[in-house]
Amino acid sequence: MAIAETLFEKRPMFSAVEVESGLSDAMSSESYDQWVSQYGLREKVACTPDLREELKEARETKHLFDAYVGALYVERGYPAVKAWIQPLVDPDFTQSSTSFGGSMANPPPPVSPPPPLPGNSLGPGVFLASFNQTAVQRGVKVEWTASQSGPGHALVWKVDCIIGGIPKGTGAGKSKQAAKEEAARQALDAMGWAAGASGPYH
Repeated sequence: MAIAETLFEKRPMFSAVEVESGLSDAMSSESYDQWVSQYGLREKVACTPDLREELKEARETKHLFDAYVGALYVERGYPAVKAWIQPLVDPDFTQSSTSFGGSMANPPPPVSPPPPLPGNSLGPGVFLASFNQTAVQRGVKVEWTASQSGPGHALVWKVDCIIGGIPKGTGAGKSKQAAKEEAARQALDAMGWAAGASGPYH
């Protein structure tokens, strides 16, 4: 629906045939794969390693993206969904006076990261999500090592983020995810990727 409205609101107006063609292009397997890869959504799925390859299949990729859209709709409503989808479908989209309410952030040029995933920018996992997204875009291979110590009732996790055999961040926390988030935060700084840095990594 958000894609159809975006195409319908384009100026000059599309014909019904053009809208239908645009819908077909926007909802192709290639588009879903691009969006899921841009946002690192596959990396956010908790599953056993043997199932990772299945997440790359066209059907699973579409399910993954649709699930995120559905969750966003439930949490924040249709305006948030549309405001996010518009720049994905049409980076040159200009909101018309007839468009559905809700703000739309200006999308970045293709060489920059995609429009941010909707949500609280200070929420849990933001550093890890940003790090994974940037690493994928730059083709950087990342290794994570994790260990735990302490008694069962007070376990402490330690996670290292390793790039090219060199630790770039080390995190510790009461959960593996919290430790990984801290390691990702440090790695973002170490790689010069923090605050939208666009230069080559070092």
